[in-house]
Amino acid sequence: MLYSVSMSTYDALRLLNLVVMHSDTLPQEDLDFVISSLHSKNEDIAVAAGLLLGELSKDQVLAFLKTFHELPETNQQLLVVFLSFCRYVECFSFLFTLFETTANGLLKDILFLSLSETPYFTPPLILSRLDAASPSTLENYRLLMQNMGIKKFETYLALLPSLPFETFLRDTFGDSAIDKIKY
Repeated sequence: MLYSVSMSTYDALRLLNLVVMHSDTLPQEDLDFVISSLHSKNEDIAVAAGLLLGELSKDQVLAFLKTFHELPETNQQLLVVFLSFCRYVECFSFLFTLFETTANGLLKDILFLSLSETPYFTPPLILSRLDAASPSTLENYRLLMQNMGIKKFETYLALLPSLPFETFLRDTFGDSAIDKIKY
């Protein structure tokens, strides 16, 4: 354990945040503490734990993702934002699966905003998911892609030998935007 049991939860999380700046892996006992803090009803503690989560090793973030659905809804909504800044592709696969499957309207809205504003390059992930998507999920992806804007897709699409889902892309971004890429 890298913190004192006499410390407040918030202070212990701040100390652990300093620790992960030098090593992205925490001892299991400390990881369990962070994950339990993500369940906190205290928003400051959940935020501190969420910030720390984004700095952890891939294996430790994946361990957390297995417990995501056990979190209170408000904490899930909060943590989606942190996960959208995570550097591991598995986090984005998780978020896109959640975007496709959640029935929680507020969570879906937060996912929509977080995924459309993430600084990470997600167009290949999005396009890879279109083939198996249901009509309602396709519509959600169309809205997400429109919110992201064609600029986030241009370079990637221009590198492809042919445009996948060309009709869908034309319906999403318009003929002139797609023609600029294609010709």
